[in-house]
Amino acid sequence: MALDHEPVIGAWYVNLSRQFLKVWGMVYNNGKPQQIVLRYLNGLRLIIELTDWYALDLRRYTEKCKTRSDATLA
Repeated sequence: MALDHEPVIGAWYVNLSRQFLKVWGMVYNNGKPQQIVLRYLNGLRLIIELTDWYALDLRRYTEKCKTRSDATLA
């Protein structure tokens, strides 16, 4: 399922490979977001276009969504 919401700086997400990534920052052009800086747990940083963000299969990770079936994600 592709994302249909805006990226939140500081929020953690989980991809289909169960890798955690964080929205580390955003790059603005003329006051509008153009790119997103993502950071994986292993330290890798990736800059993607805002349009590509909406095509990603990510799920926002919060402590509230952590259930017994999600325990392998932690």
